[in-house]
Amino acid sequence: MNESGASLSPSAGPVVVGIGEALYDVLPAGPVLGGAPVNAAVQAGQLLALLGVADGRAAVATRVGGDDLGRRFFAEVGGRGLDVSAVQVDDERPTGTAVIELDRGEPSFSITPDVAWDRVAFDASWQALAAASSAVCFGTLGRRTPAAARAIERFLAAAPQAVRLFDVNLRPPFFTAESLVSGCRLATLLKVNEEELPVVAAALGLPAAAAGELPEPQLARQLEAVRVRADLEAVVLTRGTAGAVMVTAAGAAKVSARIFPRRPDADTIGAGDAFGAAVVVGRLLDWPPQRILDVASRAAGFVASQPGATPLLPADLLAG
Repeated sequence: MNESGASLSPSAGPVVVGIGEALYDVLPAGPVLGGAPVNAAVQAGQLLALLGVADGRAAVATRVGGDDLGRRFFAEVGGRGLDVSAVQVDDERPTGTAVIELDRGEPSFSITPDVAWDRVAFDASWQALAAASSAVCFGTLGRRTPAAARAIERFLAAAPQAVRLFDVNLRPPFFTAESLVSGCRLATLLKVNEEELPVVAAALGLPAAAAGELPEPQLARQLEAVRVRADLEAVVLTRGTAGAVMVTAAGAAKVSARIFPRRPDADTIGAGDAFGAAVVVGRLLDWPPQRILDVASRAAGFVASQPGATPLLPADLLAG
């Protein structure tokens, strides 16, 4: 069952899809829209608009409950201009939630099991969206059940034309070495942070030195080894305040972190998702790696200075 929503055609402008978990982050101030692929889709839509990309848009493919949070999801996501025609409604399981505790703005997650998005299904709405998609953002958490993993794999198989970003988010116990390897194999781009890189490298059968302990030349070689082993176009490593690195067949590019004035109630939730959204948008626009990293660093830095995962991006974000 799906709520009504605008449909997308293959002849439209670039379409960025976030597929997988839809949930609300339960913070002390109340529930806030979340879920990594939803966050990425929201920010990709905002970036396409800021860049003036004609007919550029974003969509989500997920499943919510027929409850108050599910209805709120349609209102919030649809109200921000995203296509929700591939959002399914589950009358038996609730909309996903994640209880979050903040320690000086850094989150820890307690993710509710057995929720609506665990039962996503590849239906006609997903088939249509797959055919129209230009890029797809997916991660580890959305594939935590066999049914969800199969549905997402079918979507990706039906979208061979799309750029596919696998954004690793290690949320124990909702991943395995096998799921990391299969996620890499399904992708064209991989995004990891310093804690995730050695875990992914080990899953691929590569040396797994901690990224924070490696000198830059050796770090670039490790990223290149991951890229080659998984047959990826690029691997992106985010390093928090130390910036980010992108490795392609042409070599490595790096960028310093962008720091914005922080609101007193700021948290870092969604900063990595905004970074991934910018990587995808830049790839669709054929930007060089340095330009991609610059815009991604701006988007992530701004989100980290605000509360919640999907703040409105300022009109001057890309200026200067």
